[in-house]
Amino acid sequence: MNAVIDRILKLEGKAVLIIDINHKELVVPIELLPTAAQEGDYVSITKDHELSIIIEIDTHKTSDAKTRIENKLTKLRQNAESRFKKPNY
Repeated sequence: MNAVIDRILKLEGKAVLIIDINHKELVVPIELLPTAAQEGDYVSITKDHELSIIIEIDTHKTSDAKTRIENKLTKLRQNAESRFKKPNY
């Protein structure tokens, strides 16, 4: 199963993941996350033979998403000329 880390609630010791398939929230203890995990990272979630949850960062998917977002932001900034600019008084 794949998900993205939506937010990390340090005070509560939990992380909220959004599942790719159905966009539902999954709340997990922070201890299950890899130490380098941060908000916006894509992760894969599996269970081992003892039914323990294993969460690993999907670096390829995370990198692709960051590149896609950076490209969109660049495009938006290039088209920043608005017809609705505030007049300079």
